[in-house]
Amino acid sequence: MKKITTMMTAALVCGVMFTSCGGGTPKSGLKNNEFFGNLPALHADFDLAKGADEAELEKVWKSSDPKKIAKAADRIEKRATERKEKFDAAVEAEWAKVQGRSLPISFSKAANEIELIQNIEIASAKIEGQQIVFNITAKNDIPRRMLGSDRNWVSQNAIYFRFVAKDGSTLYSGVTMVREQNYTAGQSLAPQFGNAITTQIFPAHLADFTNIEIISKQEYDNLQKR
Repeated sequence: MKKITTMMTAALVCGVMFTSCGGGTPKSGLKNNEFFGNLPALHADFDLAKGADEAELEKVWKSSDPKKIAKAADRIEKRATERKEKFDAAVEAEWAKVQGRSLPISFSKAANEIELIQNIEIASAKIEGQQIVFNITAKNDIPRRMLGSDRNWVSQNAIYFRFVAKDGSTLYSGVTMVREQNYTAGQSLAPQFGNAITTQIFPAHLADFTNIEIISKQEYDNLQKR
């Protein structure tokens, strides 16, 4: 019976370890970002609290006392549930505040030499929902590459970018894809997938975000090696 109880307690603790979702007394101390508001701090505090819960459970687990472990697991699970509800409400409210904000865009020297970049205009990058949507139009007519053609813009129909921090370092690098088709000057470029040219956002990393820099594939590849 004692063995079964211990196994059940272990299962309970493991469940809490992997489902507790943060909050609590640990604080990141991050300040609001000009563009993403309090989202980075909310997510950073969330992650810190999750770590604190896990550390507390680990400490109790070492006691090898099933009753003590079960009691601690129950307490932390309840605390984590309440914390998660508050976190979700705060994050939803913060996303509502930052909707439609435009993010500054710059171009690396190497990016400016790319044929695709020379033929398009990235008019804006805005926060929509929980993503960034790029508004991209053709500056010139861009014919679709035909079989056997030397035109190569569609062979590089990916737009590479990085999120830049205040110190110039890279917070995140990514790529958004353009559909291969004929474009006329002034026409919006279509995404390869979905209805908008978008990228992901990882709020916890964006406390020091300053701008989006469009980069070359080589620059992007070099960032992936670090």
